[in-house]
Amino acid sequence: MDNSATSFPKPEGVLEEATEFYKNFGVNVGRGTGTLEQTAFELFSETRSLCADQFNRSYPETIIFSPSATYALNQVILGSSRKNFNYYFTPFEHNSVLRPLNHLSRTNAAKLHEIPISSGFDLNFDKLEMMFSENEPDVLTITQTSNVTGYMPPIKEISTLAKEYNPEAIIIVDGAQSAGSVSLDMEGNGIDFYVFSGHKSLFSGFGIAGWILRTEDLSDKINIVFAGGTGTESEKLEMPSTLPSRYEIGSHNIWALASLNYSLKWINNQNKADLVNLPLTYANKLFTELQENDRIQFYKPEKTSWYPILSLTIRGKSPQEIANQLSQLGISTRSGLHCAPLTHKLLGTFDFGGTIRLSPGFFNQDSEIPAVVKEIENLTRK
Repeated sequence: MDNSATSFPKPEGVLEEATEFYKNFGVNVGRGTGTLEQTAFELFSETRSLCADQFNRSYPETIIFSPSATYALNQVILGSSRKNFNYYFTPFEHNSVLRPLNHLSRTNAAKLHEIPISSGFDLNFDKLEMMFSENEPDVLTITQTSNVTGYMPPIKEISTLAKEYNPEAIIIVDGAQSAGSVSLDMEGNGIDFYVFSGHKSLFSGFGIAGWILRTEDLSDKINIVFAGGTGTESEKLEMPSTLPSRYEIGSHNIWALASLNYSLKWINNQNKADLVNLPLTYANKLFTELQENDRIQFYKPEKTSWYPILSLTIRGKSPQEIANQLSQLGISTRSGLHCAPLTHKLLGTFDFGGTIRLSPGFFNQDSEIPAVVKEIENLTRK
């Protein structure tokens, strides 16, 4: 019940095939011309193409690989910085967004503005429009899916309004939580940069993630944050100007790339609707069975799009106590603030240690849901 942290278990064969590839072809990609190096490079290129297909991109070069979504968000957010820029963000952002923004406010005079969304998950458009009129938006960072509540902000409406006030406004979407299971049209939603994680809804191992540019010319919007060897244009001390080498530095994690390669192929052989509908069915069953218990409070959007993540509290018990007791029963959950302090302040759960989060996944079984309901019900009686 903790698939929001990472999907578990992984599809059969993904980790085994990645390890086998690493044993036989675990060389440095792009740093040689031998048979081993060529095979590794072919897998590297194929994985980029598979990602492009997954996210409906015509040009694989606009897929930038990174070691994690946190790394990718730092590249894009810090790289977008200009002196005195106005940054807008939702109260549902992860610290992978909030901490880079805080860093910019201290080091480059960035002005930070929280998009007005209530604890009832209502966006105040009138107030947001007034904020844009007073402080023209330069960069907006919007989560695709809250990792605490499953709330999915109205990205298109926010980005459209922002670009009415500043056509050059940069829209960054953090898709780490749901990339792969929930499609998002970059053009239709006005998204300039989209960040994804491999080990969550793309079912790969840790160590591979990335970000996507809507068009190649948007690279002018992102300054170099990390510099180093790329295996290309080695005669120059400047970073290459072409994508993806401009932003990919150091030795690539060939094991993680191989795991993503195999997980993307696995996804392509599934009924993609099931990848989100099965977890959604499980989450709805949990909510339906537990919502009548007056000792349980849920923090779930009712009138807007929702991803299968359930946060709850039990009166008289700390989230950590609940998580520990469930863990002893073989049920994995996540307690605390979930690296999203502003979300918990908005929900009123910050001072009480956050919430307990249930996030069922594709590999859960129907029979597990009644067992989880039973044990949570038992906890409310103790």
